[in-house]
This record gives sequence, C-alpha cells and structure tokens, in this order.
Amino acid sequence: MGDDVGSTVFTREQRKQYRAKVQRCLDVFERMLRDHAFEFDRPLTGLEIELNLVDADWQPAMANAEVLESIADPAFQTELGRYNIELNVSPRPLPGAAALELEGCCAPR
Repeated sequence: MGDDVGSTVFTREQRKQYRAKVQRCLDVFERMLRDHAFEFDRPLTGLEIELNLVDADWQPAMANAEVLESIADPAFQTELGRYNIELNVSPRPLPGAAALELEGCCAPR
C-alpha cells in the first residue's frame, strides 16, 4: 500500500513469496488461537484509526513526517504511505452491548 504497482503480471517467484508471507501470517494467527492469546472473560477493544492526508485540492499530501512531528504524540504513527497516518487507541473494556452500540453508531441511515 502506498506504492504504485506497475504490473498486473507477476512472476512465479513473486507469487511464491506472497503465498509464503500469507502463510506466515496464518501460522501466527493459528498459534495465537491455540495458545489462547485472546482473552474472552474480559472483552477488550482497541482501535486503529487511519487518517488520509490531503492538500487544498483534495489530493494526497505526502507529508506524514511533518504532520507527525507537529503532533508529537506517540499514539499517532506512520502508515504505509506517506499520505496517511494512524491513531492507535489503547485497548479498553468492552462491557455489555458496547460492540453493538459501536456498530449502531456507524450504520448507514
């Protein structure tokens, strides 16, 4: 993400590398499930909010380093492209129907 992909045709080696990377991610997820890395007795939620930076003409602004320097808050991080940043919200309790309330507030009307 954030890079131009100049080709729609990929080599056998590129496809092999991609499949290996996906498999590594799935292996880690499997290990997390097997080792009970998720806590179900005390539900928590954390958020990662992606922010796209645009200029006055609504075009991508390649300025995330400058924006992050100005914000100077460790909760804000770089993202894959130079035109976006992310805000990481620390995990917090998710009591009762809080997840349903989050879904309801974002549903199209």
